[in-house]
Amino acid sequence: MTLYAKYSKELGLYVSLDIERGRVRRAELTVEEPAKAKKDHPILDRVVRHLATGKDDLKDVPVKLQGTDFQMMVLEALRDIPPGKTMTYGEVAEVIGRPRAARAVGGACASNLVPIIIPCHRVVPSGGGLGNYSAAGGAATKKKLLVREGALKN
Repeated sequence: MTLYAKYSKELGLYVSLDIERGRVRRAELTVEEPAKAKKDHPILDRVVRHLATGKDDLKDVPVKLQGTDFQMMVLEALRDIPPGKTMTYGEVAEVIGRPRAARAVGGACASNLVPIIIPCHRVVPSGGGLGNYSAAGGAATKKKLLVREGALKN
């Protein structure tokens, strides 16, 4: 595995990707630049471009998913939410055929090791607001992402 990182001026954060055999194992948004990270990789360039434009769905970026069967179902469903759109935790639960599992969907989102690429930031509570986001900056970062993608007005 190799770590790659670049600064996203739109978010004010570093994007780091842990890539092994062409698949992203982990993605993080951090305040500080990761030590010993390389700066050039086509997947990293594409993710940083998406953060600048909000236009790429990143759906075909190869990832190495880990988790329970339920978590895998949720993470796969999240890849189908396009930029500019959001779904509630309950709507995602319906999509995967588990309509009473909205809270568990939230737990699966929290366990997502490849945020941005698997867009857990596009999942929001049914009662309004943004909900939580596990990357640096929390809900403020989630808001920036949704504004950049056109799902929210600034």
